[in-house]
Amino acid sequence: MGDKYLHVVAALDKETATRVLDILTHLQPTKKYAILKDRLVDTFQRSEREAAAKILEEELGDSKPSELMDRMLALVSPGESPSLLFKEIFLRKLPPQIQAIITQTEIKDMRQLAKAADRHFLSSGVLVNAIGSAPRRGRFKHDDLCSYHAMFGKKATKCKQPCSFRTPSPETQGLEDMWR
Repeated sequence: MGDKYLHVVAALDKETATRVLDILTHLQPTKKYAILKDRLVDTFQRSEREAAAKILEEELGDSKPSELMDRMLALVSPGESPSLLFKEIFLRKLPPQIQAIITQTEIKDMRQLAKAADRHFLSSGVLVNAIGSAPRRGRFKHDDLCSYHAMFGKKATKCKQPCSFRTPSPETQGLEDMWR
């Protein structure tokens, strides 16, 4: 057996080894590394759809544009270069003042683009403004309701405490329906 195969097997945790147990115990020694590698890549590689969703979820927050770019580039498949769409998504995550400046540049390299955004970002004091005006997320309109009742109302099939939602009594049910 090859050294690469033995190194990979030695590095497997118990859960991963269980997932590939059939390869570890039943295959011919000459094919094991290639087959093990393919199975591990298939099992753990992020799909393009998952990567795209993660790129869309990334936010600037209180980091510099270059840090955001690094996080986004880490999600691009190896060997693939970021597209015009990728650049546009990055630019839209920047504050409007920085977007206006950076869209005027002819910089093609994504990391250089992010560094240029850093320079404008830090020199313009946008960091303070960006943090102060960051949109509030993750909260519901009705903080006293659980997430299920806030989203589905009386049609919710689950409830998380604390929750102030009250199920209408049979006497008041007709009145509620009448007002809708």
